[in-house]
Amino acid sequence: MNLSLSLPAVNADGSPLTGPGFVHQVQTLERLGFDGTWSFDNIGRGFPNFDPVTAVAAAAAATKRIMVGTGILQVPLRHPVELANRVLTAHMICGDRLLLGVGAGSTRTDFEAVGQDYESRMQTLDRSLGMMKRLWNHEVVDGVQLSPRPATLGGPRVLIGSWHGSR
Repeated sequence: MNLSLSLPAVNADGSPLTGPGFVHQVQTLERLGFDGTWSFDNIGRGFPNFDPVTAVAAAAAATKRIMVGTGILQVPLRHPVELANRVLTAHMICGDRLLLGVGAGSTRTDFEAVGQDYESRMQTLDRSLGMMKRLWNHEVVDGVQLSPRPATLGGPRVLIGSWHGSR
């Protein structure tokens, strides 16, 4: 059995987490023997959260052995080329410790915050994931070719998840 916790977004007392505080908490999770940590994705919901791709890269850089993952990165909220490039960077930093949990998203307010169409999110997820996988494999997609490093060629392990929200 593996035991993981979500990445902290605030201190235990509810105060804003600083960069050094984030590093300390992630290192504490590792020191206490947890197997991994996850970063969740939301935009504009009125409570503190980090960009999940940046957060897992920072967590991996601050630790040595724990798995780091996104759960669930809402792919349709982002441009697939830009996201594919950020994920390759995180993959380089995290190595095999990265689990990229992705999904279509379930909260309309996240889509409204970035001006994306909520109703077409499933089609956008399918199209974007296909494009990202091709980019991670060094293919040309719509005239764009990323240059994955040998260790990141093919991209990270991808987990597809879903949840049905009330909004």
